[in-house]
Amino acid sequence: MRKQMSLLLAASAFLPLGFLSSPSARAQNGDYLIRYDKTTRNATVTSSCCGTYVASPQGIWGVLELISTPPGVARPAGKTKHVAEFEFYSDGGYFDTDNLAHVVLFLRGDKYTVTVNPNYPYRGHGLVFGYVAGEWSQTHTNGYACSRTTQSNPVTTVIEVAGAVSKEGGGFDDNCVFATEMMGVPLLNAPYRYKVKLTSEYAHGEYTTRYTLRKCRYATGSQCGPWQVVVNDKRISYRYPQLPSTLGGWFFAAVPDTKKSWTLNIDHLNVRWE
Repeated sequence: MRKQMSLLLAASAFLPLGFLSSPSARAQNGDYLIRYDKTTRNATVTSSCCGTYVASPQGIWGVLELISTPPGVARPAGKTKHVAEFEFYSDGGYFDTDNLAHVVLFLRGDKYTVTVNPNYPYRGHGLVFGYVAGEWSQTHTNGYACSRTTQSNPVTTVIEVAGAVSKEGGGFDDNCVFATEMMGVPLLNAPYRYKVKLTSEYAHGEYTTRYTLRKCRYATGSQCGPWQVVVNDKRISYRYPQLPSTLGGWFFAAVPDTKKSWTLNIDHLNVRWE
């Protein structure tokens, strides 16, 4: 998620409905319904844990900060794997081919600390689901290829790492999308329900981010089962010395399509350390 379609934004606070404390600092496991309105350009988040609140567009790219742990969350001692499991689906246009939005969940992360790029304090390892054809290809400062999906396969899932790094000669590498390695990953479609298991692990100076994606054979609104595996343990390993291995927070953020309203359900979210 870069530049025109990236998480380049300044840190911000949510505007809850009816109270002033930031629900981003009270994120918990549970269910979330996200409704994005193209007219107001706000997203209303209805949660099972933290009430209802509004995420307003932040920074020059209008990014929505949807769900987050508080600042300063650290990896528990003795734990190496950050794991998230959740289901997601849309009954309101999110997977339409004319929707240019995408949502990302980052693990082992932090979205509050100012880094070398003050416009990009976001750090973490995660999964993008949605439109990702807006990324571009380049060689990252750390030495590996960052790539984009093809225009004919834009609504899908890809692994991403985020964390601003100074480039020789000026500028920054803010993140890396590993789209080439995701070739063959199927498109996301409504009205189906998807189940994700995302894991990020650090060992011997290297991060490994991996995920499994399952698809419910029944339409949304019906009882799901059995689940069909459509992505079986896709993984990327990479070195990113600029990211502290002690980071322990997690967050969801979105780059919306300002011309398209949509809804996205995130159900049975369970984030934990193993």
